[in-house]
Amino acid sequence: MPTVILVFAIILSVALGHEANESLPGMMQLISDWTPKDSTWTNQTPVCSWKGVVCSSNGTVTAFDASKRLMSGTFNGSSVPTSMIILLVYNNLFTGRPILSGLPTGLTTLSLNDNRFTGTPILNELPASLTGLGLGLNQFTGTPILSALPVGLTHLALNDNQFTGTPILSSLPTGLAQLILTDNQFCGSTRINIPCSDVYLNGKCVGGNLTFKHPCSKN
Repeated sequence: MPTVILVFAIILSVALGHEANESLPGMMQLISDWTPKDSTWTNQTPVCSWKGVVCSSNGTVTAFDASKRLMSGTFNGSSVPTSMIILLVYNNLFTGRPILSGLPTGLTTLSLNDNRFTGTPILNELPASLTGLGLGLNQFTGTPILSALPVGLTHLALNDNQFTGTPILSSLPTGLAQLILTDNQFCGSTRINIPCSDVYLNGKCVGGNLTFKHPCSKN
């Protein structure tokens, strides 16, 4: 019996090591231009021993908390390991437009709040599994397209950016329980298909009609 247990333990250890090793290339690619990196974030350290990493029982990376590190770098969703469920990268100094296509199909939470991202985020290729997305406190511009968000999305933060124009809010996920639009330059009026009580904005929302504080320029 002890021999059988020993053999099983060896097999399990090899299997877990194999699963973890499969996550390592993606993790190394994800953080490739992040600096300064934590001392544990190297290919010489088992990925499940990285600071901020949570692994499943089979050794795959399911969560990564890289928040509050004041790192510089960029974000490419296609580099995120396919097993990732929760990814927190808020309160850093990341720049450029984050690439949000190619994210894992099982990802539920992504927080990119409080960075220095710019451009207009592309939100029509997010995974269907996503329930929470934080893009607040950045330097985004333009008018985000909100008509093709994941149907299961419940929380979306776009606050404290430099968004402009009148976003289309008539095709939002019906389960969206918190939509934060405050402190932008949105303008004009639009219909909204979720309760006004679930929307935070500079303006007013009554009976499905939302009016932003700023009027749109006639130019």
